[in-house]
Amino acid sequence: MGDVVNLRRFRKQRLRDERERSAGENRARSGRSKAERTAERIETERAKALLDGALVGQQDAGGAGPRENEPEATRSAGNDTETPGKPRQS
Repeated sequence: MGDVVNLRRFRKQRLRDERERSAGENRARSGRSKAERTAERIETERAKALLDGALVGQQDAGGAGPRENEPEATRSAGNDTETPGKPRQS
């Protein structure tokens, strides 16, 4: 037969290992200069902006959603409004 394993000891050792790992991460994060933390924050924001700018298909399939780069004054509210400079056809 195999060795008898004390599950309580195994659970406690796993918990200790997890705490040590998270403590190591905290030491690495807190042991940096302000310039290093700021540089990492800026780089993270830049990467997020790059990914957000590359998203495709943000609008509904019918195109009913508002377009982000278009001013509100030119957005169609879904009603029948006249376009400046063009007469309305009846």
